[in-house]
Amino acid sequence: METTVLVKIDDFKSLISNAPAVLDENKASFQGALKKGDELIALAKVKMDDVLDNQLSIYVQRVRTTVKAMEEKRKPFTQIMTAIAKEFTTLESGIKVPAEECQKIRDSYATKKMEERKEQERQAALKIAKANELIDTLASYKIRAASEYSDFLLKIKTKELDWLNNELTLKTIDNAESAIALIGSEVQNFENEFITIPYPMRYNNDFEFWEFAKADKEQLEATYFSQFKEEIRAFKRELIDLLPSKKNQLIEAKKEAERIAAIQDEQAKAEAKAAAEKKAAEESARQADEKARIEAEAKAAQAKAEADANVKAAEQRSGAFVDGQAELFQEAPKTKEGYEIVVKNVAGYMLLVQLWFEREGKTLAPEKIEKMTIERMKTFCEKWALKNDEFIQSDLIEYKTIYKAK
Repeated sequence: METTVLVKIDDFKSLISNAPAVLDENKASFQGALKKGDELIALAKVKMDDVLDNQLSIYVQRVRTTVKAMEEKRKPFTQIMTAIAKEFTTLESGIKVPAEECQKIRDSYATKKMEERKEQERQAALKIAKANELIDTLASYKIRAASEYSDFLLKIKTKELDWLNNELTLKTIDNAESAIALIGSEVQNFENEFITIPYPMRYNNDFEFWEFAKADKEQLEATYFSQFKEEIRAFKRELIDLLPSKKNQLIEAKKEAERIAAIQDEQAKAEAKAAAEKKAAEESARQADEKARIEAEAKAAQAKAEADANVKAAEQRSGAFVDGQAELFQEAPKTKEGYEIVVKNVAGYMLLVQLWFEREGKTLAPEKIEKMTIERMKTFCEKWALKNDEFIQSDLIEYKTIYKAK
C-alpha cells in the first residue's frame, strides 16, 4: 500500500522553531484579556450603568478579535500536527487491512475445521451407538434364547413326569419304554425361536443385526441342540430307570386296593385307607421334590446364560468405544468460540435493546446511554451469551456459533 507524504520536513522545522514565540504572544494576549475582564467584572458587580455596559461591549468585541488572531497564529501548527497525525493513523489503518483479511481467512478455516470435527464426533458417537445397540441386542437375544430353551426343556420334562406319575397303569407300563423313546421329537419347534429379534432397534436394521449375530446364532443353535439331545437322552434314562419301581408301586397299589375291598371290618378299612393315603402323600412329596429339582436346574442354567451374555456384552462395548474414538485422536483445531446474532426481523432489535438495558444499560449514566448504538448493543448481547450462556429465546433472533483461530 502506497501513501502520499503531505508534510514537508523544512516547513515543519520552520514552524516548530517559531512555535515558542507565537505561544508567548498568545499567552500575553490571554493574560491581558483575562486581567481586563476581571477588572470589568469586578466593577459590574459593584454598580452597573450605561457607561460600564458600553465598556463591556467593547471588551467582548476585542476578545473575539483577539481569539480570532490567536487562532490564526496557531492554525499553521495545529494544521500541520493534524496532517502528521493523519499520516500516522493512515499508515496504521492501512496495515490493519491485510492483517484483518488474514484473520478472517483463518477464522473461516477454523470454523470449517471445527464443523468437520463436530461431524467426526457425531459419526464416532453414531458408530459407538450402533455398535452398542448391536451388542446389547445380541446380549438380550442370548438371554431370551436361554430362557426359552430352559422353559422348553422344563415343559417337556414336567409333561413326561406327570405322564409317568399319573397316567401309567399296569396295562400300559409294559409299553412305556417305547413311548419314552419318542420324547424330544419337539426339538424342531424350538428351532423357530432362533429367528426373531428381542425388540425394535433405533440405529440398525434386521439385516445388520443378523450379520453381526450370525456366528453367535450358529453357535447357540449348535450348543442348544446338542445340549437338548444330551439332556433328553439323560432324562429318558432316568425315566426308564424309574419304570421298575413304578411298576412295583402300581402292583402294590392294586394289591392294597384288593385287600381293602376284601376287608369287611370298617375299622380295618379306615386303617388301610389311611395307610394308602400316607403312601400317596409320600409319593406326591417325592414327585414335588423331583419337579423342584428340575426347575432349580433350569433356573441355574438360565442365570449362568444371562451372566455369560452380560460379561460378553461388556467386553464388546468396551471394544466398540475404543474403535469409535480412534478416529478422534488427532489434535482438535485451536480455536475460541463466539456467537454471531442474526436478526431475522426488525422487531428483533427491540429484543436486543431490552436484554442490553436489563443487563447493563440501566446502570449507566444518561450521557453514556445516549451514545450507545444498536451495533454495540448487539455486540454486548453476543458476548453476554458466550460468557453467561443466556440467549434471547425468539424466532426473531438466531445465534450462530463462530470460531476464531488462535
